[in-house]
Amino acid sequence: MMKKIYIFLFISVLVLCLTGCNNDNKLPKNGLNQQELWDYLDNYSRFLSVWGPEDSALMFKNDKDIVFDNSVYYGEGFDYNFTELKSFTYEGNNIYKLEYQNLYPDFFESSIFYIEIIPEFENKIRFGMYYDGKLEYVDLFGDVGFSKEQLIAEFAKHEYWLEAHNEMYGLYYFNVFDNDKFNLGITNSGFEFSGTISKIDYLGYMYYNIIVDYPGFEGDDMYEPYDPYSIEYITYYNPNFEKLLIHINDEMVGFAPEVNLSSDELLTILNKYDKWIQIDDEIYAGYFIIAHDKDKLDLGLSNSGFWISGTITEIRFSNHMSYTVVVSYPGYAGDEITDPYDPYTMEYYFYYNPDGEVLMIQLDGDSIEFAPDTGLTAEELLNALSNYEIWYEYKDDHIGYFLKVYEDKFELGLMDTEYGITGTISNVKYCGEYLYEITVDYPGFEGNEMQDPYDPYTLTHQLYFVTRNERLVMIINHEFVDFSPAYN
Repeated sequence: MMKKIYIFLFISVLVLCLTGCNNDNKLPKNGLNQQELWDYLDNYSRFLSVWGPEDSALMFKNDKDIVFDNSVYYGEGFDYNFTELKSFTYEGNNIYKLEYQNLYPDFFESSIFYIEIIPEFENKIRFGMYYDGKLEYVDLFGDVGFSKEQLIAEFAKHEYWLEAHNEMYGLYYFNVFDNDKFNLGITNSGFEFSGTISKIDYLGYMYYNIIVDYPGFEGDDMYEPYDPYSIEYITYYNPNFEKLLIHINDEMVGFAPEVNLSSDELLTILNKYDKWIQIDDEIYAGYFIIAHDKDKLDLGLSNSGFWISGTITEIRFSNHMSYTVVVSYPGYAGDEITDPYDPYTMEYYFYYNPDGEVLMIQLDGDSIEFAPDTGLTAEELLNALSNYEIWYEYKDDHIGYFLKVYEDKFELGLMDTEYGITGTISNVKYCGEYLYEITVDYPGFEGNEMQDPYDPYTLTHQLYFVTRNERLVMIINHEFVDFSPAYN
């Protein structure tokens, strides 16, 4: 646990803007002219999105120029400068349309941009540009740094900040208290360092250099003595989303405020969905839980017929978004196959992070991650399948079945044969545990010398699809057929 870990999980919990609120910021009904708009925008050296260092910063310069500043993530020389303004139009509703000469056609499909002013928040704008022919907006915030006292106050709003990663053990945590005290540790390890924040420098782009002074140690039977020392932590903090990254041991670690729930709150969350299923690469097995009737909990294995049902009698908060859940199970009188047993009680160790609805349970010595069994909408599933021109079954070093999904068409066939059917998708239904039913209407056939005619008909195809790893399995002729996408 001492060696940390994977990449951070981006945090997307939107809160009200913490700075720059200005309800008196009234704009003219007919909009601003170009000079006035730039005067409004250049109050800030740059604007940043929620993705911060991994996205372009926008700069508005020279009364007309837009600069996509990529210097933090890519280094110098990777900026995109739009300087030749062809037209400026006020579209109404505080939205401005700007068309530039496109100097970067390989990177920008269009050089038409939109800027929306948000009068209620003077440091927030919305910026629109075209992606795949569709106009999309992103929220941007003016780059304003906090003083040392202000940044410490931001951190101290929450008792703890916990590493935003799907693990039950070995997560970084830190807290700030008593105005300048800084504790950094690893959960379930006993490892923690306590120091004093001596200095905070704002570096721009919502980055800070935080210097923490740690005391020395006189040594003991187990550890050598060491002198007092200081550590510099490069930190990214976006207060508009409470997005926090700290550079620790050569990696940027994402943190989120620790949220500890009451027993009733945790029960409400567990009951929110009909079923939670194990996140796993396999699709035929895995644990599931069903919370129902407020305090009832079913635990089982998918496609096995095995489950046990009990009553939650107690929930104890442990620490760092972890809980001990006590479940009482009834006894059994026995039968010809199963011996009788007495009522019994089990304690389960739960971890739940509201950000991303991350639920983990320790079962049989393993940390099992669960997700709500909600599935994809019909549109989402068809979009995912049509992301690739064709899906193949690779079997015994040759290609067997192929599948194509495009527009509302469903085409299934065998490679290197004349077998293939193409129909129109009329319905998509999610059946739970990654299983979907796709109903396809197929046309009839008038017949010929080789084949008899037949009427139009409808088939319902069953398939499993796991979004995370793009695992696709169809049930064809009562057999499970694995498909893989054909990458260009």
